[in-house]
Amino acid sequence: MRFLFIAVIALWFASIIAGGLGHDADVQLSIHQADAQAKLDEAQRAILTRLESKNDPKASEFVQDWRRAFPVASDDKLQELRVVEQKINNNLSAAGEFTLAAHQHRAAELDAQISAPFGGKFMDGAELGL
Repeated sequence: MRFLFIAVIALWFASIIAGGLGHDADVQLSIHQADAQAKLDEAQRAILTRLESKNDPKASEFVQDWRRAFPVASDDKLQELRVVEQKINNNLSAAGEFTLAAHQHRAAELDAQISAPFGGKFMDGAELGL
């Protein structure tokens, strides 16, 4: 009887410890995810700040469009932003190609080309990705 009582108490104590350890792991995972997201957001802010410091209207328009479309950074979008930054660094006038207005203009041209034979609208602004 005493052995059974001790075994029940040991199991109860072990479940309390395991529950605490599981909670600690969840907390650690949350902290790690928050730190990783903070690093992504900081990298995105740094790139956008560098682009905005060029004092070019089209670069500033691109930065505003990007901030509205992607307020929270992701690995994929950060990689895309790095490519865009390099292209703008190579040719400042290329900044206009990456603005939302330029994407909408290209979509309207594509829509006009496709709608003629098919008689309907092909794309709308929500499908542009920005």
